[in-house]
Amino acid sequence: MTDNLKIKTAFINHGKFNHKPTFPDGVTMINLAKIMTLSAIVSFVIAAGCGYTPVYYSKGVKNIAVPIFDNQTLWRGYEFELTNLVQNEIISKMPNYRIVSKNNDADIVIYGTITSLSKPVVTEGELDRTIQSQLAMTVNIVVRNRRDSKVLFQGNRTETEPFTGQRSENEDSAKRAVYEKLARWVTNVLGNQEALK
Repeated sequence: MTDNLKIKTAFINHGKFNHKPTFPDGVTMINLAKIMTLSAIVSFVIAAGCGYTPVYYSKGVKNIAVPIFDNQTLWRGYEFELTNLVQNEIISKMPNYRIVSKNNDADIVIYGTITSLSKPVVTEGELDRTIQSQLAMTVNIVVRNRRDSKVLFQGNRTETEPFTGQRSENEDSAKRAVYEKLARWVTNVLGNQEALK
């Protein structure tokens, strides 16, 4: 026990306390409670910064529908792959929720739209082989309460992932990384109590 903070322990004699707990100058029970609360908040923030997001389950919500995302870009097929990964992420990270295939069976419905997709080539090598490029995708999601049609959340997110042919990376690996980032964003939205009010 350090000299800076010494708490004298009460001793028991015949079932009664002979001394009340005493604290160093300036420290009271109220101040000590504030210190403990602050420590808990700091620990929570550190945990959140490490990627641990507290899961919030809306009252009465058990079933979620994630219909196939819309795709407003010229590239087809991305919407099916992204929808599948979002569904799997919810199943994996939020076991109290159940994915249902029909909107009418759901408590809330997540509507997604791929609004933009770009694959600019930064540098090219011989025979027009891509040496370095980047894939960027923007997605809009709307989380709606099916029972009263209330919009619980609406927002956009853009994720990017570079890839370099010289490191055996390709567009498929970059696409997978972007999907995973966007899927984590969706589950974080579901895990955010304030976002779903």
